[in-house]
Amino acid sequence: MSEEVESLEVINLVVLEDGSTRAEFYCPGCKSKHSPTVKDGNWKGATWDFNNDLIYPTLKPILSSAFIDRGKKVECHAFVKDGKIKFTKDSDHELAGETVELKPIEK
Repeated sequence: MSEEVESLEVINLVVLEDGSTRAEFYCPGCKSKHSPTVKDGNWKGATWDFNNDLIYPTLKPILSSAFIDRGKKVECHAFVKDGKIKFTKDSDHELAGETVELKPIEK
């Protein structure tokens, strides 16, 4: 009888049609997924350096995202280093200024 082993990976690499690769992870501050581009393919936008570690990732430079939640603009600024996410104090959520471990992502 085989047991299913839960993945410890906190990054899911997603390859898009244009050949670019996104490093998708769940942001506990925004309570949603972020997916910075880590390989550009034919992508013309920004890319992030990635250490290729799916369990203890490091992404550089700082990640910055903004979205609208119930009519209000929400901003998230964070560093991802060694599998942890450190939110800057100017992030617009309850984890601003804190560092937490990234959790395994559902594929």
